[in-house]
Amino acid sequence: MIGKGFRHILLDRTAFVPGHRDRLTVQHNPSSVQSASYPAWFFNEDRLLKHFATDYDMVASFDGADKVLLAAGSPYYRGYFLARRPRES
Repeated sequence: MIGKGFRHILLDRTAFVPGHRDRLTVQHNPSSVQSASYPAWFFNEDRLLKHFATDYDMVASFDGADKVLLAAGSPYYRGYFLARRPRES
């Protein structure tokens, strides 16, 4: 996304996990829905945002799920609206 130079980036309902590392998991769907499995990434929030820090400003951040439903130490969801900084001439 950064390399494409978009003026704005919206990250919505992004899954984060406490701790210092990203976590790759596998989501297994029941056969009653669709028998399949998919990779699911849970990111470290600070590490993900550092990728945007040089070129983008955070315009807004927001909770992506009801925190009441989340247990301590479990994944949580956030969203961000980022705006590209003007390039200096």
